[in-house]
Amino acid sequence: MHKKSYIFLFFMVLALTWCSPEVSGQDAYDIAPNVTVQADTAPSANFTYPKLFGWHYSTIAPQNGGTVGAMFFNNQYYLNAWNSANLFLYDGGLAGPQNLLNTLTYQGAIRDLATDGTWLYGSPASTVIHRMDANGISQGTITSAGGNARALAYSEDENAFFVCDFSTNIGVINATTGALIRTLTGTSTLAAKYGMAYTTAAQLAGGPYLWVWGQGSLADPFNKLWKISPTDGTVIDTYQFGPLP
Repeated sequence: MHKKSYIFLFFMVLALTWCSPEVSGQDAYDIAPNVTVQADTAPSANFTYPKLFGWHYSTIAPQNGGTVGAMFFNNQYYLNAWNSANLFLYDGGLAGPQNLLNTLTYQGAIRDLATDGTWLYGSPASTVIHRMDANGISQGTITSAGGNARALAYSEDENAFFVCDFSTNIGVINATTGALIRTLTGTSTLAAKYGMAYTTAAQLAGGPYLWVWGQGSLADPFNKLWKISPTDGTVIDTYQFGPLP
């Protein structure tokens, strides 16, 4: 099938995630350690790509209490919560999410989302990756030999997933078998990783690129977006976002 791929940057108001009543009973460090700042979508001066939209949902409940994944799939925005089984579907194209179409009960506990154009993929920050249908229901699993898949991206160039946790190296695994293809050594230094995306050379000149998003911290209150080589993990560019004043 023909599919369009875009990079969408969704930044959480992390304090609201902490305050959500649904967080009780969840892992204390599911959010990157020492995160006490509010994030914003204001990019650094060296971010040369056009901003298509900014969608702040800090006052939209219950989306503001745990929504961590986002994907444009089947001409809709899919937004999933990690601390509940809520999957929010919105319409809207390049202008961003517009109207809430449906709230589904999905697999639950999924962090980052990825797609190959046919299935949605996600993991509860473990080595288990769920292959989900358009309703977010698991149709099977893949076991990652590259480590936990808190952050997840799909490469159509290799039929591979890029997987990592907050402070681990990024692993590249076969998207069918989960077997390890290679490890991007040195990417463990990219702090508080929580999301990834992949663009092909056809989608963005000079590529392919792997995009890695990291949460800010008390010591460094900016979210980071790294553009890196998907072959060896070399950092090509670093972009800062936020914080709010």
